[in-house]
Amino acid sequence: LGCGITEALRGSGAELIARLLGEVSGGPPDGVELTALALVGEPGATLVRLAGDDDILVVGHGTRGPFSRLLRPSVRLHCARRARATLVCVRQPSFETLMEGLAVRDESPEHAPDSRFRRLGRRLRLPL
Repeated sequence: LGCGITEALRGSGAELIARLLGEVSGGPPDGVELTALALVGEPGATLVRLAGDDDILVVGHGTRGPFSRLLRPSVRLHCARRARATLVCVRQPSFETLMEGLAVRDESPEHAPDSRFRRLGRRLRLPL
């Protein structure tokens, strides 16, 4: 790809990541450093190359058929075999879970985005 196209893709990807992070969690919680990168390349190898020993690498866990896996190898398995970082695999929620999440909008401090990150940090024993 040409340099201009690559830069445009990176910029669009970084904007999308920032927008989605804001929609999902209201942005990063205080004291947590997040890095959003939009890169062009083989996903598994790129993630393994960028993730350091002290990082948490979060990848999706999907289900695909054998033919699809031949065409596109599993990023999750590549990272599990090669990454030095702590790997967290996240399954796509069921339709019922998504609908329940949309129906319940608790605005109490315990259910605020920051508290969800803090609970996850305690489970992972992170200093949040």
